[in-house]
Amino acid sequence: MIVTQGTVTDYEGHDKNCTPHVYSAGMSFVDLGGPHVHIVRNETSSPAATVAIRLIPANQSRRIDAPDPGNCSPTRDREREHHPGQIAPNSAPATEGEIT
Repeated sequence: MIVTQGTVTDYEGHDKNCTPHVYSAGMSFVDLGGPHVHIVRNETSSPAATVAIRLIPANQSRRIDAPDPGNCSPTRDREREHHPGQIAPNSAPATEGEIT
């Protein structure tokens, strides 16, 4: 995932300490895919945008829903309307690997 504007914060489902990983415009990180669970949020008051490149086998879903790992649940009441390709300021996360 490439951050093209602003700052996003990634939380990994396997991290029991819920350590934030902050990425700013020009930085990138890899979503491991498969059963890997994570959430990416814009926790700032400014717009953020990302570009995700996905390699998805034919006839497969582009997302895999997974249960909440229970160690790093965001507050969903902060979700705001936003445009495709952008993460709204102070937004709740999209589902696994998906930012709309």
